Amino acid sequence: MKHVFCVLLLWCAMATTAWADAFQFVNRSNGALAIEAAVYLKNQLVGYTNGQGILFINAPQGSNTYTVSFMGKKYPVQLTVSGNTKVQIVYLQ
Repeated sequence: MKHVFCVLLLWCAMATTAWADAFQFVNRSNGALAIEAAVYLKNQLVGYTNGQGILFINAPQGSNTYTVSFMGKKYPVQLTVSGNTKVQIVYLQ
């Protein structure tokens, strides 16, 4: 019984492991990097992009709709956190 409990506990811990993915936000119309853009998930601030328009998002694996606030406009974007080690470019419409 003790072994079953340990395996279940380990499995639950793995299922909720947070991954960090890097996303670079670029304005599609002019190619400008979204520098210091605020990124929200369900009205909660996730963070601000850096000088290259990049934000590292630590979250459990999966897709969510985030809102990027940049230069007075809000852009909904679908991001998938998967533990990808490469910077993923996201174009803001």
